[in-house]
Amino acid sequence: MAKAIPSTDNILGSFPQVFPRTDFSHNLFHDWDHCLRFELGGDDVSDSLCLRRFIQAFERADAVASWLFRDTEELWLLSSDYGDEKPRKKRLKPYKKTTLRPSDFQYLGKVFQEDSDDFTGDIYRHWDATILKER
Repeated sequence: MAKAIPSTDNILGSFPQVFPRTDFSHNLFHDWDHCLRFELGGDDVSDSLCLRRFIQAFERADAVASWLFRDTEELWLLSSDYGDEKPRKKRLKPYKKTTLRPSDFQYLGKVFQEDSDDFTGDIYRHWDATILKER
């Protein structure tokens, strides 16, 4: 079961040192100065060899994550989904293809999306979190 988060008033309140906002922007990896950006595919394998290129990218991502989180005691997975004011029941369904179950997640709350240019009607971004564990 996921660790309890103190408050849903500030959905990302448990992470104020790293993420001082109450929501992540759509362009997170372009808007923030301290985001990790790199090309996983590289030039070692041709685009025409799709499976081999995917394996190469996966192995590179695995190497980066293993090194980056080597001394980490807890690793959180944050997931968001857009929808109406009430969260969709099936918003965590894609995780069924992994070892995670929807019951592993804790619902953190919703943030109204004020950017009316991107959405029609009232749209909310719903947040869920879980602590990742080796299984």
